[in-house]
Amino acid sequence: MAVPIESFEEFEKHVLHYKGGKVVVVDFWAASCGDCIALAPFFYQLADKNKQFDFYEVDVEATTEVKNWEKIKKLPTIKFYQYGQCLETIEGGAQSKISSAVAKYRNR
Repeated sequence: MAVPIESFEEFEKHVLHYKGGKVVVVDFWAASCGDCIALAPFFYQLADKNKQFDFYEVDVEATTEVKNWEKIKKLPTIKFYQYGQCLETIEGGAQSKISSAVAKYRNR
């Protein structure tokens, strides 16, 4: 399951300042975004099947500071991080692109 991030402080702790070796995957979404809602079951399934990653979700309507910090322009946006650095950004709900990125970073 993806863990909700509900504040900028949580985002800093779990993403920006995370020094563990795991790749962190973040879904930036909004309840008003139909594509975001459609992507959610797929994202949760990825989280359940790929325990070597840490999966988080950020509701950009509730955490505008995170949205602004990350310059999120399109929803959904999926970002992959390691050691606080963004490795890859995928804008839109293209499941094939997200799956390919998970495969790429699986053994990192």
